[in-house]
Amino acid sequence: MIKRIILTRSQLEEWAGRPLSGGDLDRLASAIVHSSISEVINEIVAGFDDDEGSDERG
Repeated sequence: MIKRIILTRSQLEEWAGRPLSGGDLDRLASAIVHSSISEVINEIVAGFDDDEGSDERG
């Protein structure tokens, strides 16, 4: 089973700290592809090993 993570407009606006226009969302989508988000996700997942005793379910 493939799981997806969907970021809602409201979540993106919360992280951005302001309302986002349609143009903002288009620019953000393009920027994400060329960003270091993949590196950040790798660091977060690597930290899961530190939490082996936790009761996380996915």
